[in-house]
Amino acid sequence: MYEKLHGVRVITFCIMSNHFHILLEVPKPPEQLPSNAALIALIRETQGDAVADRLAQWFKMWTEQNNPDAIERERERWFGQMWNLSQFMKVLKQRFSQWFNGWRTICLSFYKNGCIYVQINNSVECADRDFWLLVM
Repeated sequence: MYEKLHGVRVITFCIMSNHFHILLEVPKPPEQLPSNAALIALIRETQGDAVADRLAQWFKMWTEQNNPDAIERERERWFGQMWNLSQFMKVLKQRFSQWFNGWRTICLSFYKNGCIYVQINNSVECADRDFWLLVM
């Protein structure tokens, strides 16, 4: 879901006892951004009907009010999250922390001590496929 919304591709990942490793491909944004209808369809698929319907209502209202600036600001807000490693990692780490903390409370206090992120967001650019294979 997050992978599709943010326009990134997860090549591989490994979940450890208190952290994860992930190899991502972050493509460049397209030359022409998707239409409003395509954006709403993507949001419907990844965020659900309520969020998509609300966005569609806003776009309709702003169109009726002849307010293209509001539409453009909202499009920039959504598209600013896409094809963006930092935004994707922010959401992924938040969700992982929530999952980890919930999982940890269910388990015995085996993982009671320790920080989830000792070295935060250590990333290395993998420019070619041969390096991907080496990393995997």
